[in-house]
Amino acid sequence: MWFAEGISDDKGQVKLKKMKAVSFYVIARKDDKDNSGGGEIIGKLEDGRFNKVTIVIQ
Repeated sequence: MWFAEGISDDKGQVKLKKMKAVSFYVIARKDDKDNSGGGEIIGKLEDGRFNKVTIVIQ
């Protein structure tokens, strides 16, 4: 199993480097809100590319 963890900046962005080119589940949290009930599955990242994903929690 492979995972990465990060903390967002003032704009709510997290930048992770040297990620493996695989699919990921993303769990996002802010205060008492999160998406951990289901998480978001991210399609396979592309090797050597800047991959961008937007997650919205309510």
